[in-house]
Amino acid sequence: MKKKEVTETLQMPQPESDGFFIRTLNNQGFMGAYPSDPYMQAFIKFAPQGPGPALDIGAAYGVASLEALKGGAKVIANEVDGRHLDILKSRAATDFTDNYTIF
Repeated sequence: MKKKEVTETLQMPQPESDGFFIRTLNNQGFMGAYPSDPYMQAFIKFAPQGPGPALDIGAAYGVASLEALKGGAKVIANEVDGRHLDILKSRAATDFTDNYTIF
């Protein structure tokens, strides 16, 4: 079976009224608009120094993944909703194409 082509470009939703939380497309939660929590900060700091690729579990739209990539990390982004990963791919600069894997 051939993969169906997507004609519509997915966009990351706008933050909620608080300006920080962004609702996931599958309504299973939220993602912070910027990496403010200590766990994200620790991931972003460690990822470029780790012994191998860093795994971002529940990456959503990739806020932590993108910051880790900017720091030179190799990142594996994991997310249950493939639409979120499509958005992450479109947000990742072409400079990062060799440094991330998504699934």
